[in-house]
Order: sequence, then C-alpha cells, then structure tokens
Amino acid sequence: LVIYRLLIFSLGLVFILMYTIKKSASRPPIVESVIIGAFLMLIYSVLLNGDSIGFSTSREYLEKTLGKKITSPHFEIIYDQSLSEETIQAIKNEHEDYYEELKRELAIEPKLPIRSYIYKDSEQKKRLMGAKDVLIGDFNKRMMHLNFMEPPIHNLKHELAHIFSSAFMGGIIQ
Repeated sequence: LVIYRLLIFSLGLVFILMYTIKKSASRPPIVESVIIGAFLMLIYSVLLNGDSIGFSTSREYLEKTLGKKITSPHFEIIYDQSLSEETIQAIKNEHEDYYEELKRELAIEPKLPIRSYIYKDSEQKKRLMGAKDVLIGDFNKRMMHLNFMEPPIHNLKHELAHIFSSAFMGGIIQ
C-alpha cells in the first residue's frame, strides 16, 4: 500500500514537473526531460508488471495462478488446482444453497455472475491478493476471496450477504 501510494505520488510530481517546465521554458532542458522520461518509464514498468512483482493482482493473473474454474447458475468459482473435484463440488453446492437461502430471506437478487476465489490456504491468499486471514465479499465487484476449508466454509453466507447488499442500492452500484 505504501509503495503504491508513493508510486501515485511520484506520478503526480512528474506531471507537475512537466507542467512547470513547459510553462517556464519554450524548450525543456535536456536533463529535466531525461529525468521525467526515466520516471515515467519506471512508473509504467511497475504498473505494467504489477502481477509478476507482487505489486498488484489482476483477475487474469489470479485465474491463471489458481488454475481451475467451475461454473454454476449463479457463480464462477475459481480455485486452486490442488483441491479435489469432490471437494469443489461440495463447495459449489454450498454456494448455491446459500444463494437460494439469501434470495428467499432478502427477496432480492444481485446481478450475475458472482465470482468466488478459493485459495488453498491463507499464505497463498496473502501472496496473491494481500489479505491473509480475512474473508472478503466485495459487493461492488460481486466477488469473494475465501480461504479453503472443508464445507461448510466459515462465513460464506455472511460474505455472500455483502454481495446481495448491492441489490439494495437500486441499481446504483450493480
């Protein structure tokens, strides 16, 4: 987080510097131009390679790294390839059961699909997305990040309720 904020701050400084040089001189001095170019290349390189250096994680990188995907009527479940097919079927059924239960209880439905990432352990989750022991239900992106455990998954219904809460926003966030 600190490195990311420093990167964004540096990018802002580069733009301010570029504006100041352009405004004060008809032709920017070569040294300042080289420094600005180097900063921009560094920032672009970090942003472009964020997945491989552990700076950020894209959806594509997560799906490729975890390696497996299963779909159901309401979910895309992306999971670590070390999990057995039998286990992931039970997890998929648990997702669908909680979905139907929340749909009945709340009389609402979120937009689909809901993406659920299942990590083999908290260390893998920390390495790939930054949160080790926290389960995440992001209602804005309709996705959950969960540590693997044999069903029932602790707090799955709670995290799914976060996703359902987007339907209460009347289409503003969905």
